[in-house]
Amino acid sequence: MRKIIIGGIIIIVAVGGYVFIKDRQIKKELSTVQESQEVKGSAEKNTRETASSITLSKTNGTWSVSQTGEYTIDPKSLKFTFTGYKPGGEHTGTFNSIKSEIGLDKDGVPVSANMVIDIASVKTDSEAVDKHLQTVDFFDVANNPNITVNIKSIQIENETSAKAITDITMKGVTKTISMPIAFARAANGTKFMIDTRVNIADFGIAYGPVLNEVRVTAEGVIMKK
Repeated sequence: MRKIIIGGIIIIVAVGGYVFIKDRQIKKELSTVQESQEVKGSAEKNTRETASSITLSKTNGTWSVSQTGEYTIDPKSLKFTFTGYKPGGEHTGTFNSIKSEIGLDKDGVPVSANMVIDIASVKTDSEAVDKHLQTVDFFDVANNPNITVNIKSIQIENETSAKAITDITMKGVTKTISMPIAFARAANGTKFMIDTRVNIADFGIAYGPVLNEVRVTAEGVIMKK
């Protein structure tokens, strides 16, 4: 780096370079993950039968659970977050109003799932961001109040991982992606974890320097009643 007489300017240049490198690394990582999500052709249908049905409802930030069959989900274990990236920073949030239903086979393995998200219930680390996300720059809540997620099939790969073929509808546009699901043993059952990326540009959302890819995570513990 070329020396500059004013020390403060040196610091600014160094920080600017760090931000640029960090943003470039994030873009590379997100783009790589997004490429692996693309679904080509028709997805295979589930051959496993649904033996248990679990209904999840999040109201004012609190989860409640009801079920039919042998399995349920610990409401205290449920988490759903998203992270959006901008030059030199990020915002992490969730939604305080969600309805979802999960189907499981006789062994407690997920077969299908769906989710309806009330966008107006968005809650991030910034009230200004919450309001902005509801405008036409992003979700346009006035005309598109919900995001829907429909897992059409879950393809088990081994005891610890699966692939979920998923339709996501956002801002009136539906796209199909492949989401990874990881499984792990928990003290009271089986923990499922989703850590994926969604390209909001595919849904007609593009705002200034904000990166197109958003990280989405979800987890919970499946257990016997």
